[in-house]
Amino acid sequence: GRELVLNMASKVVRGWFTPSGAYTVTLLVDGSEGPSMQLKAPSRPTGGKCDTTPSEAKEMVDDIVCACAGWSSDELPLSYSVSVAGGGWSAPSFQGAMKILLLEGVFPISGRVTDAAGGEAETPSQTVTVVPAVSSA
Repeated sequence: GRELVLNMASKVVRGWFTPSGAYTVTLLVDGSEGPSMQLKAPSRPTGGKCDTTPSEAKEMVDDIVCACAGWSSDELPLSYSVSVAGGGWSAPSFQGAMKILLLEGVFPISGRVTDAAGGEAETPSQTVTVVPAVSSA
């Protein structure tokens, strides 16, 4: 026989459903209603925020911290990632505070929270200005 799989960890499939929504999936066979089943779509992390501090830092001296807190989800544990200037996401961490050292420039920094089922929430970016470290010479 053949198998039909709805992988709820897939971003495409998850996009078809409202997080935590209840659905009935019914199989139609030759236009006639066949078996059906109830399912609840996975949730995604909600209720938290990610704050980036400080708003100005010295290059390669001051730690810039993206701290994510207050998040909840039906699917634990949660992991956290950070992105600088729209680049790739850092490796996931189970620690909500992620430290970064940067060279001189102005950088938008965003946080992302992912639950155990693959649900994600991304936070709006916050801008950090990195200035040259002052030499003591």
